[in-house]
Amino acid sequence: RRRRCHEQSVAQSEAMPDRLIVNVDIGGGTSNIAWGLNGEVLMTASLHVGARHVRFEPGSRRIAAATPEARRLLFDTSEALEIGSVLSAEASRLLVERQVDALEDIIFNRVSARVLRAFPELVQAAPGIIDQATGRWDRPAINFSGGVADLMARIRQGATRPSTSHPGLSLYDDLGEELAAALLN
Repeated sequence: RRRRCHEQSVAQSEAMPDRLIVNVDIGGGTSNIAWGLNGEVLMTASLHVGARHVRFEPGSRRIAAATPEARRLLFDTSEALEIGSVLSAEASRLLVERQVDALEDIIFNRVSARVLRAFPELVQAAPGIIDQATGRWDRPAINFSGGVADLMARIRQGATRPSTSHPGLSLYDDLGEELAAALLN
């Protein structure tokens, strides 16, 4: 997936010279990000942002699995991700919102202390991300690819709506549709 993200960033930056290109390949467990400018990849990063950090028992919102990364996202709340328990609407909202915040922070070069606590891998990427792109952070061309991007396309086409086609349930027993909808907003 990293190679695909890298190749897409190169192709897009060649097609739009002098425009900062950000390709975000977002899947189940990670998001691979590549920044391109004038046909060159300036930097890549990988975050633990994805749809399957919480998985549900089929046809329910009962937690079947939760990653350490998902638990880290809720570090400052009383929400628990216990196997067999039902994921609360608030915990679901926070999990999705904080993943989107992390992506936005890294894409727009504004990593906050709260995001760094939930995503310690950003410490290596955050300082002085791309000197060449100074002044271009406010208007990058952003492209999404990967499984969550496929869900974004389905939502745009009206083929699926997060958690409303089956109230309280998801199409793939994960947070994919909610994450896709949040990225579209």
